Amino acid sequence: MKNNKLTVVSYLILPVILLMTVSFSLIFGAESIKITNGSLDEVSKIILFKLRLPRTLLVFLTGLLLGGSGCIFQNLFRNPLAEPGIIGMSSGASLGAVLSGYLGMGTVFGGFLSCQNLGAFAGAFVAGLIVISIAFLSRGENSTVTLILCGTALGSFYSAVVCVWRTS
Repeated sequence: MKNNKLTVVSYLILPVILLMTVSFSLIFGAESIKITNGSLDEVSKIILFKLRLPRTLLVFLTGLLLGGSGCIFQNLFRNPLAEPGIIGMSSGASLGAVLSGYLGMGTVFGGFLSCQNLGAFAGAFVAGLIVISIAFLSRGENSTVTLILCGTALGSFYSAVVCVWRTS
């Protein structure tokens, strides 16, 4: 019974804390938001709608996606300590970022997005696909033990390639 009360209290308090945090991130900053006669002045509108609101929404979305992906990993491996490094995705992301930096790729979308970020994403995605493919081909099913073993081996290989690449 005590656990149910804790769950109910969590469902009531956590949204309030989230709303307060989002509100504080919009209101407080290096430049204060000035409200005169019930409306914002032009500088405050630019600061609020072009800087703070997009950043706040992006941080909220990033946290939501990271929490969701962590939940998926923990559920897949039935382990509360599971993380992307288990199947080599972190090392694959490192390899992708180093590879794109080595190739001298610049920025895309008018300097908004670094090609190293895209390389890291592509490296993690490809590393995950390789691990899942090898695990599926080796046993015909996605057993968690096979995924972990393939991921650990390939993650070590990706890390070794990054280390060799950086020292040469």
